[in-house]
Amino acid sequence: MAPSRGKTGQTSVDQDASVSSTGGSRPATLRDVAAHADVDVSVVSRVVNGDPRLRVSDATRERVERSLRILDYRPNVQARGLRLARTWTIGFVLPDLMNPFYAPIVEGAEQRASELGYMVVIVRELDRARADDPELAFARLLHEDRVDGLLVASGRVDDDVLRTLDRGRRPLVIVNRRVPGVAGSVVVDDQAAAEVATSHLIDLGHRRLGHVAGPSGIDNTLRRHAGVAAAAARGGAMLVTAHGEGWDPESGHTAALRLLATHDVTGVVATNIIVAAGVVGAAQELGRRVPEDLSVVALHDFPVAPFLRPSLTTVVLPLEELGRQAVDELMWRLAGNARREITIAGRPRLVLRDSAGPPRDEGVPARDPGARALDGRRVRPRG
Repeated sequence: MAPSRGKTGQTSVDQDASVSSTGGSRPATLRDVAAHADVDVSVVSRVVNGDPRLRVSDATRERVERSLRILDYRPNVQARGLRLARTWTIGFVLPDLMNPFYAPIVEGAEQRASELGYMVVIVRELDRARADDPELAFARLLHEDRVDGLLVASGRVDDDVLRTLDRGRRPLVIVNRRVPGVAGSVVVDDQAAAEVATSHLIDLGHRRLGHVAGPSGIDNTLRRHAGVAAAAARGGAMLVTAHGEGWDPESGHTAALRLLATHDVTGVVATNIIVAAGVVGAAQELGRRVPEDLSVVALHDFPVAPFLRPSLTTVVLPLEELGRQAVDELMWRLAGNARREITIAGRPRLVLRDSAGPPRDEGVPARDPGARALDGRRVRPRG
């Protein structure tokens, strides 16, 4: 059925809303969709392939996407793969499948990849000592052209390995980490989030602060520590840092025991909410109540946070958007464009709960917790 046109010449898709194919005799083609949407075939092709260089109005893009749905267009993946030498598959390397921190990142990546006609294959990087093994699964994915590109969210893969992989034919994008010599990366603003968390404790009156950080020397560990240190310096607070061996509760517990046994701090910034659970456990083990004797604020937020005891005050970062933009950056590279270092736009958001309160013995009056925030937004959840 040919699309009808109004006086302006624009195709009316409403009259064709019942059309689900090209009459049932054959599958819809790009030309069918282009005629239905009243655009050039190249525009439809670039929408289908998720070409980041396409510059069309939102109305035109929506018209094309609606025509694709109405005509039930199904790309011939096999033919496209042969023609473009693509597998329509993305590899995603994670260090720990049990860590809920990665769930929203993967969800965002899978959603965006699906929109672009791609599948995501999750690969677990098992052991830092094996990171330079040429038989390692994620390295083979690239070497054997089994994926079109690779996202790496692991902080344990050696920098040299990533630099070597980045020189291959398939693009590589580092997720929430930056590696010297590998320019393709997408990160959230960890430093700003750490400043928000630390400033909240200072606003409450804390002047003896601890930071339970991630493994030393890792990019996001360094960026988060820079944010904590900057806010502590501005607020005239003492700061002591203890590094954990990983990003898990046990690492947080061990580092917090070491910190609390040697320094009389009244507030702690935990590098993430998983580590924060270990910090709270260590405090309770040492007979320190949270928040009466020790306030804890964590980076990142998860649905379980309101149900912990005490519920955890956190700083929210756009992890799902991180996954989506990581896929977009990989598509940008696949289109032949130069590497970029991207920081996700948007300010961190403080979520007030029960794990942080004024110190009992600092002798410093607490500021109004809602009076000042680096992000400009402070949120107390309903209920």
